[in-house]
Amino acid sequence: MSVPEEKKEKKVKKKKPKEVDILKAKIKLMETELVEEKDKRIRSYAELENFKKRKEQEKVEFCKYANEKFIMEFMPVLDSFDRAVEHYEKEHKGKAQKDQDGFLLIQKQFHNILVKMGVNKIEAIGKQFDPNLHQAIFQEAKKDVEENTILKEVQAGYKLHEKVIRPTMVVVSKKA
Repeated sequence: MSVPEEKKEKKVKKKKPKEVDILKAKIKLMETELVEEKDKRIRSYAELENFKKRKEQEKVEFCKYANEKFIMEFMPVLDSFDRAVEHYEKEHKGKAQKDQDGFLLIQKQFHNILVKMGVNKIEAIGKQFDPNLHQAIFQEAKKDVEENTILKEVQAGYKLHEKVIRPTMVVVSKKA
């Protein structure tokens, strides 16, 4: 070997370790980027799945409460009918039993339809006042009754599944 060839060979040998180090660094960088990209892909997939679940839950909730507006429009009619039955019972005690039975049957049908739609009456009389379920419109002093006990129901309240769509209007006891 001649002297110039030896110098070239030494230069090549010196360059090789540097090039190898550079290539190793590039490989390590690419591996890191690959891991990051895999992580991003997994996170994106998880976000997509969560989005799908949220949308499905929203759809279920929408279907569950879709009839709320119709039910709210129907409530005054039901209230009027309930008052008519109450009035009829007071006015015709024992008389015209067939008419009364017919009214009661229609009233029961109304309430059964609401129950099928997921609407339930909020029980109030004798219960403790709960501002989430009841709306107090009057207080009445009573000695023999615990304070904040519901004495009278002025207007029925209803829940659509778990949601209060109309609170019960009540008369609440207070200390005498």
